[in-house]
Amino acid sequence: MSGDIYHVDKYGGVRLAKENGPGSITTPVLPAMTTDAIMTINVKGWDADEKTLSVIGENCTVTPSVLDDIPSTYTNYTVKITDVGKNPGITFSAASSCRIVIDDVKIMTHVGLKLAASGYATYCSPYALDLTPTDDYAAYAVSSVSGTTVRFAKIQGRVAPQTPIVLYNPEKAGQTILLPIATDGETLASNLLRGTLVPTPITTVDGDYSNFGLSGGKFVRIKDGTIKANKAYLPLLTSSLPSTSNARLSVTFVDEPAEVNKTNETTGIRAAVASPSCDELYDLHGRRVVRPGKGLYIMRHASGNQQGKTVKVMIK
Repeated sequence: MSGDIYHVDKYGGVRLAKENGPGSITTPVLPAMTTDAIMTINVKGWDADEKTLSVIGENCTVTPSVLDDIPSTYTNYTVKITDVGKNPGITFSAASSCRIVIDDVKIMTHVGLKLAASGYATYCSPYALDLTPTDDYAAYAVSSVSGTTVRFAKIQGRVAPQTPIVLYNPEKAGQTILLPIATDGETLASNLLRGTLVPTPITTVDGDYSNFGLSGGKFVRIKDGTIKANKAYLPLLTSSLPSTSNARLSVTFVDEPAEVNKTNETTGIRAAVASPSCDELYDLHGRRVVRPGKGLYIMRHASGNQQGKTVKVMIK
């Protein structure tokens, strides 16, 4: 669910203004909204002393409930909607004679992201995301890099805003997937990825680091230019890279959780499992396979000098 709620008027927005009483407007009933959501709104005061807007939830909780110190130029605010009940609605209210102008009101429960032809995509969201496992995609952080191998650790819970991630599902290559927006999330303790919220100039080499972008299922050196908004890339110490100037880093999925940045806590993140007694196979979504058919799998070694390591195997 996403989109504008109000049409603008000749003043460029919905204006709350009454001479002898408060001005208010209520959203239409939102029956399709059954989960937590994020609302964004552009607001300005008509005059310098018109600065306060109340945001009141009906059959839902809105945080914050008051927007203070609204300037006389349009400013974007983000509001969390939680505790959603039946037929929720939201009322914006301004004090008597307080001419507050509201524009571009949107309520979002999901963000859409198109996977590349390889089935991969990188993303950096301005909002918290709920990345609980789903058949639509698997979400990963980059836990480590060794030589030309990039190790992905699976994310299985809510992540904080501005968390750079990699998403993968070869079965939905070229399609748009929906990522649930959350009202809060955890910061990952270890993630080598970096993200952007706006188009950002980037160079192949930045000081001691070389920058890599995900392309065709491998990380390749980024050419000087601009990286798009809401994308992720991988900066690595140049001294740690192979000597070849056109290094392409292969991807390895590992059966380990992406740890959150809390001591002895893994809220919403799967705990690490004990080492199995025999080698295990996993599909490319990180799900264990007991009776594999033909296809590409990830094998985790359980013993010997390769214990704990993972390799890709093809069953024909």
